[in-house]
Amino acid sequence: GRALLVEYSTDSGSTYNEFTGQTTGSFTVNRESIDITSKGDDGIRTLLADIGTFGVDISFEAVLKDATFLEYVMDAAPTALLYARVTVGTIGELEGTWFVGNGEVTGEDGANYIGITGNLMSSGDVTFTAA
Repeated sequence: GRALLVEYSTDSGSTYNEFTGQTTGSFTVNRESIDITSKGDDGIRTLLADIGTFGVDISFEAVLKDATFLEYVMDAAPTALLYARVTVGTIGELEGTWFVGNGEVTGEDGANYIGITGNLMSSGDVTFTAA
């Protein structure tokens, strides 16, 4: 619902702007371990301690009301990072730097708007602050 809001910052987190026309938002936490199970482990999975990857992916949909996200998607510098946060209602906030991944622009027959679906992938630390 409205309580999950994806916003971006052009000044490293001093002020935030929502992606205009946002209708949905979600985030996925990815925790990937390294499997080191060997024949001597009797078929019981063994994971390498203290090593693996952690990442967060943000997805959202919006009614395209301005060019903001489309400009990020179309930026020819594929390594450009964006500072963003996700507000999770009254529970807390996620903040960090994000790579602008994919963007899909859609237009349905009979609908009187243009939609966009966006994806952001964390790059570096993501902090969660409980409310």
